[in-house]
Amino acid sequence: MMNDNVLKGISDAIVEGSASLGLTLGNGLYEAIKCEPALRCKQGRCPNCTARVNDALLTIDRSTSIKRQSWRRSVFALHSLTVPNGNTNSLPITDIANKIRRSIDHWRRFAVQVEDRPPNEHFACVSTFGLVEDAGTEKQGKRVMLVEFAVTGVSAEADFDVLESLMSSFDGRVSSVPFATGRGVHAAPSEGLMFGFMKRRLDRPERPMVISNKRLLAEMASNYGPEDATMRCEVVGLEPSGDGFIFASASDLVMPPFFHL
Repeated sequence: MMNDNVLKGISDAIVEGSASLGLTLGNGLYEAIKCEPALRCKQGRCPNCTARVNDALLTIDRSTSIKRQSWRRSVFALHSLTVPNGNTNSLPITDIANKIRRSIDHWRRFAVQVEDRPPNEHFACVSTFGLVEDAGTEKQGKRVMLVEFAVTGVSAEADFDVLESLMSSFDGRVSSVPFATGRGVHAAPSEGLMFGFMKRRLDRPERPMVISNKRLLAEMASNYGPEDATMRCEVVGLEPSGDGFIFASASDLVMPPFFHL
């Protein structure tokens, strides 16, 4: 959880970086710059809003029943969505989200076919995606779209169908990324993708760090565009309850993101 001073520093850096790049205040950028608690912009390029969505996802691990189940975790690089430094074009966030949702549906369909499921075992999946500056690249930098999954209540056999779906959706250019944090049993995301302004090496396990370069932060904010921050996460088989989450009923396997920004 990031404190407000850090978030303000990142927001100010995006403003300064946007000015140095000559970016206009159209297409929702002005609203993102003016985002405040009384009037959230809810945009995926706003560090205040993405941090709050991330904080909401972290509450998933408060549930004893959720932590009691075994979770499989994976992180993949979608290389067809590699963005060179200097690029300020918006990415098709909605289309990316829909493709990832279709991949997750392979797990869901596999799970609903399970017979004689133990009464205390539930299916659920949590995914987030976001750009990460590849700190291992030389000369010309680049940022790559990563997607993180945590899934439970479904056989590992279905993992191959999910990966095949990702490969089909993203031009066959998908590779596994080593875990940065090594948290292998929790459901909450741990790679900082929902926040969306991180850097790390992708060729070895490495804890992500927040980017400080103002121009790079502004470029990444432009890449995300004005889409709703919750577009970059998917919560399936869980529903909000109190200050956390619980498993959803069998009839409500697919749950839309539900957060108060």
